[in-house]
Amino acid sequence: MLAGALLATPDVRAADESIAVGEVTPPPAGSGIDVSLLRDVAADEIRQIDASRLRDRRKVVVSFALTGAVAERTIACTVNAMVRDARTGVMIGIIEAGAHADGPVSAELRRQVARAAVRNAVQRIPRVLGVR
Repeated sequence: MLAGALLATPDVRAADESIAVGEVTPPPAGSGIDVSLLRDVAADEIRQIDASRLRDRRKVVVSFALTGAVAERTIACTVNAMVRDARTGVMIGIIEAGAHADGPVSAELRRQVARAAVRNAVQRIPRVLGVR
């Protein structure tokens, strides 16, 4: 799923931070969600993580892929996040998280659900890395 369409655009602050955004796969065509929205939300949420509480202080890169489905009155997004060691590239863990909303389907509701799905995935990163 991640293989063909990765955008290698690591967050420029990666050298200074213990957790950086790596590749972000473009959302499915017709989802109404822009890849830059996903990257920005992921970076903003990662900045909220207190890295001093992590047992393993190595630098990691987190790559994101979003899948979405829109039914008649439901929007659902699932985010898969792969956590890798920044130096070796070794996979540490995979996170799957999601969000959904019922109601009139709109572009703004799609963006809100995508933001929530990314936020839910990022909030699980400390558990993958071990919280003190």
